[in-house]
Amino acid sequence: MLLLVMAILMPYEGAWAQTKPTRGNGSVDNPYEISTAAELAWFRDYVNKESQFASAMLTDDIDLSEFCHAADAATNTEELSWDPIGNGKMYCGTFDGNGKTIRNLYINSTFMFEGFFGYAKNGCIKNITFDNAKVKNTNKFGTGILTGGFEGTIENIKILANCSVEGTENTGGIAGGGAGYISNCENRAMVNGTNNVGGIVGYGEGSLQNSANYGDISGVAQVGNLIGFAAAVNLNNVLGVGNVTATDQKGGLLVGESNNPWSTASGILAYNSNAKLTIKGTEQTGEAVKAIGEGSLTSAFRVKAFSAEQLKSGLVAFILQGNASESAKWGQKLNTDDYPLLGSTNKVYSDRPMIMKCSGELEGTGKYSNTKPAQEGTFTMQHGNSIIHHESVDVTCTVDGTIEYWECDVCNETYSDERLTQRVSDIIKEAATGHNYDENDKCTKCQKEIQFVKLGNNNITIEKVFGSRTKISGYNLYKFTAPEEGALLVTADSHGEDTYGALWDSRTDRYLIKKVVVMVKTSKSPTM
Repeated sequence: MLLLVMAILMPYEGAWAQTKPTRGNGSVDNPYEISTAAELAWFRDYVNKESQFASAMLTDDIDLSEFCHAADAATNTEELSWDPIGNGKMYCGTFDGNGKTIRNLYINSTFMFEGFFGYAKNGCIKNITFDNAKVKNTNKFGTGILTGGFEGTIENIKILANCSVEGTENTGGIAGGGAGYISNCENRAMVNGTNNVGGIVGYGEGSLQNSANYGDISGVAQVGNLIGFAAAVNLNNVLGVGNVTATDQKGGLLVGESNNPWSTASGILAYNSNAKLTIKGTEQTGEAVKAIGEGSLTSAFRVKAFSAEQLKSGLVAFILQGNASESAKWGQKLNTDDYPLLGSTNKVYSDRPMIMKCSGELEGTGKYSNTKPAQEGTFTMQHGNSIIHHESVDVTCTVDGTIEYWECDVCNETYSDERLTQRVSDIIKEAATGHNYDENDKCTKCQKEIQFVKLGNNNITIEKVFGSRTKISGYNLYKFTAPEEGALLVTADSHGEDTYGALWDSRTDRYLIKKVVVMVKTSKSPTM
């Protein structure tokens, strides 16, 4: 009996056993130092139940097989799914993997935002490799191996080829969806979902730079090597290698869909022209093979296809190196690696200079090696010979105030210096304010009066419209007196821009006798 009692009182060292780390206090400057799975499980519960701002750093590789695993009838083992860090509470701390590896993450869930982290916000997650991670989720709100959702910074994350992700909407190899800054990340896992499926992130906005996807990506729609659906993103120096399959529509060898005019390209956006792009069961060929399934990015010349032979030669690694930030390392062991690799110590050298024109042409390709030649070649990006100088413009009621800038006449990229070294994407320093009409229908700032439109034909110019379809601010106010008979026809030049609505009704009854049909024609059909 004594032995039985002792056995009951002894602590169980199984899946639920947790240990508080002995070093650190959870602050950013003094994070908890985690060396075991038991300490990691403790940290997970501490974040979810007490402090979502706690920070941690791994000091050893972690094997999670004791804390999450599939069912195994042979050993009478029940399934145990990992409960994410940041489940119920958003994780807002800094988690530094310190270059260590997390093995055997297992998730089989029906809840929103599933991954090693559930939802991470306003923090930083970095320096982790995932080995043999298996993540499956049937909820549509975000699935990824690292995190289901994020708002913040993700750096230096590597997903190995023996991992896999299965989700529905917003599914990614690293993150399901979110907004923020992703850099130096790579995915080699197979990723499968429905809508918004990407090798790095399913739905993304913000910045993605110096990252690569090597795994095959499949879904229903909005499927891409890097991002499934890109909403206002900057893609900078990235590589897409895997095959992409969309069983319905919108698949691309880099991005499934990018429909925001503010989405931009920087550096080089390289993809494998020998990868298979399959849409609705048909492998695409010729011009049907697209880097961006639907939509576009500014600076489209930076999006470039390379054959398998070119990828293996060292050419692409050399270009990626030339455009990389100081914190990013691209390399390739020639005659061994089929593609450029992130984090590789095998730098690629060229024996002659290389120029990439903003028209998309490459000049001066030489021989590549991992041995530094006596005369080392460099990589440069070359713009057109005619540079357009724009003076700064002061803001008015109808004109945006802009900075002084220079514009390439070939690719139309804008820069803050005449040597075209400091690129700027937003030249507007102050948006036009719109008129401010007083009780006498005169603008208090520019003295312009509201104009009358009369019976018959009226030709007007739309100065500027801003706002949304449901709320448009007034640059173009016109007053009219409704005729007893006949039509008031207005033809408006909108400079090729979309406009919404017809005319603004007058602000007072003295201009509106009765409702009439007012017809408006623009250079683009308005939504009535």
